[in-house]
Order: sequence, then structure tokens, then C-alpha cells
Amino acid sequence: MQAGAPRVTYLAFFNGPNHLNLDHTGLLYNVPGKLAQLSSARENTETIAGFVFASELLDHDYRDIRQQKDIVTGVYSGVG
Repeated sequence: MQAGAPRVTYLAFFNGPNHLNLDHTGLLYNVPGKLAQLSSARENTETIAGFVFASELLDHDYRDIRQQKDIVTGVYSGVG
């Protein structure tokens, strides 16, 4: 990242089955500039996954779901 480049925070969330059997609780994992979280939802039948990361302004189409998934995958590749 270039010195002085604007930094923004991006958020991404999705839901899925509660394979970890989280019971009204959640898990957090963070490294500098990135946070991942899982929490139970809908009476513990689902999990909400959230990803928060800092970046310089990204050139992307906010309507392009595949592109959003690729960005999050790229940002978290090799983390943890």
C-alpha cells in the first residue's frame, strides 16, 4: 500500500448452517487490519459469519457478488 493512500473499512457478512453448534455465543479471530467472526443466530440453527478488513479504496462493483467473494477470499488467503 502506498504511503498516504486513503484507507477504508470493508464489511462482509453471510449466514449458513451452525455446524459448530454455537449456542448463543460467538468466536472472533483477528490479525492487524482484519477481523473474522462467527456467531449463532436464529435460535442456534444458523451461523452468521462476518469479515471486517482495512484496505485502500477498492475498484469494484458493489452489485457483483462473485467479485465480492473473490475480494474477501483474497484478503483472507493465508490468514490463520
